[in-house]
Amino acid sequence: MEDKEKKESLCKDSKAFFICISGYEDRIPKGTLYLGATGCGFRGTMAMLELMSRAADCLCGEKAELRSFSENAPVRLEQAVETDKKAAAIATFRLEIIFCRGNDWQGKIKWLEQDREECFRSGLELLRLIDSAFDE
Repeated sequence: MEDKEKKESLCKDSKAFFICISGYEDRIPKGTLYLGATGCGFRGTMAMLELMSRAADCLCGEKAELRSFSENAPVRLEQAVETDKKAAAIATFRLEIIFCRGNDWQGKIKWLEQDREECFRSGLELLRLIDSAFDE
């Protein structure tokens, strides 16, 4: 099997990425999204959501059209700032994308520290699941 075929096969088989949250103050997440070996930092829900959307696009092979009132380009996964990998995670989530359509996706989220898994049906439900981990 050629290298290109191997990469395409890995991409099709693995539809998961990781969110490591190192801080969650006043419901503002701070941490790193990992897609393969690439770690991209974020601060805030919108920054996290933008990175999650880009990761989902990469995994699903779909480029969602993002509309905006602003002319500023959204965060691109490859443009995100590399973070300090020494920051300890207070919560780590494995997100598996099962279905992508439009500007949304469905899948499974696993909270690794608690070994708990839930399905999500939308990006909003996914954000609510992440937020609920900090209610305990």
